[in-house]
Amino acid sequence: MNTATTGRRPKVFQIGFNKTATTSLYNLFEQSGYMVIHGGGRRHRRKGHPALQKINIHRVVHGNIQAGRPPVQGFEDFDGFFDMERTTSNEMLHNYFHFDKFAEAYPDAKFILNYRDFEPWATSRLKYKDGAYARAMCLFYDTDETGLREIWRKQYNDHISRVKAYFADQPERLFVFPLEQAPVDALSEFVAPHYRLDLAHWGHARSSADRERKQALKKAKLA
Repeated sequence: MNTATTGRRPKVFQIGFNKTATTSLYNLFEQSGYMVIHGGGRRHRRKGHPALQKINIHRVVHGNIQAGRPPVQGFEDFDGFFDMERTTSNEMLHNYFHFDKFAEAYPDAKFILNYRDFEPWATSRLKYKDGAYARAMCLFYDTDETGLREIWRKQYNDHISRVKAYFADQPERLFVFPLEQAPVDALSEFVAPHYRLDLAHWGHARSSADRERKQALKKAKLA
């Protein structure tokens, strides 16, 4: 794969799973003044950004990877990419699984491996979109909820192990972000000096874990 350089600051790729504060991380960068994409880039598409009109970024990135092109070719305006997946009952594009292709194409890029403890993460995923997300995956994998949970367990363990092994000899490129610790101060240092994050914005974006705790407290008060 050809090396892609843009003359801009190093790109940032979030390569953890969804439901692990992807929106919070995106908001932290976006509200600090950087051009970043979360998921399909809905916010920028609504604002009329030409690169995101009448296309699905997940399919384009996947196609670039399959063709041996730099993964985010065509989206050079953007500094960071968060929540790089598309999940339906007949299409599963989890581009963060191809983190090695991103690393090869962008040798100065920074990577964020965000994750939660498995059990609460899997439970959160099962509840996502009132269960529609899990139902779509069950159809795709032709399994039930119990089988899906085991598929997720294997993907979770394999992905985290692969990422850590790949970057073992270049630790300056990888930031490991366990959500339970939320080490945002260290993250800020990791992306500096190319990115200067305003950590006041971290408190404005709630993680899935935060929302679930507050929802549980609300239900307890109503009971």
